[in-house]
Amino acid sequence: MVAVDGCVVESEVGKSGKQAVKETVGMYGARLLQDIQERPTFYFARREIARTDAELQDFRQQLFAVYQAQKAFTKAGCWFENESQCRATFPCPMIPILLRAWC
Repeated sequence: MVAVDGCVVESEVGKSGKQAVKETVGMYGARLLQDIQERPTFYFARREIARTDAELQDFRQQLFAVYQAQKAFTKAGCWFENESQCRATFPCPMIPILLRAWC
């Protein structure tokens, strides 16, 4: 039995013949966060993206349509399930809360 930061984790013999710890989700998150802090430019880039006037107008119309939909959902107290994501890889933990709001 191997413990990392007080949590029991799985371990196995690695390719090199040494004992290797299977990384948990928490360990992966901590490692990723540390790497983001050490190498932010690897993960984030800042550059200008040119848009035409027509693209900006289309965006304004889409944004207004989303705003109108949000208002209608709020007024009706009714929301819809995103069938392609709510249960994609695993059920979203928010489903039990939102079931009360879905029509």
